[in-house]
Parts: sequence; structure tokens; C-alpha cells
Amino acid sequence: EIGRIARFIAGVDPSIPYRIDAYLPHPGDSYRAPTLRELQEARERARRYLKEVTILHPEVKQLWSVERIY
Repeated sequence: EIGRIARFIAGVDPSIPYRIDAYLPHPGDSYRAPTLRELQEARERARRYLKEVTILHPEVKQLWSVERIY
């Protein structure tokens, strides 16, 4: 799915930045969070089509702060 999304975006412009955020489960959710390795693999799939792909995962040190706006 990530590859198809990236290919679609690249069809518009391959220099459009694309950020893949990890799913963060809430108590009671039946879905698990992705591992860092899974997110890195998704980033590599997207990089086949796009020039700038970043990931957001709790184990990755961010160079900026994330601010909740809602």
C-alpha cells in the first residue's frame, strides 16, 4: 500500500515530501504499533518513487518538536 501511495504522489511530483507516521495504539485497540524495522522498510519502498521520505516512530530521535494542534 505504501508503494502505491508513493507512486501516485510521484506521478504528480517526485519531490513532494512524504512522512510515514507509526500507528500509536490506544488502550483496548486490537491493532499493534509497527516495529521500527517495519517502518524503515516502508520508507525504503516509498523511496523507490519519491526523493524525500521520512518516518515518525517513538524510537527515532526527532530534530524538531511535535505539537498537537487539536
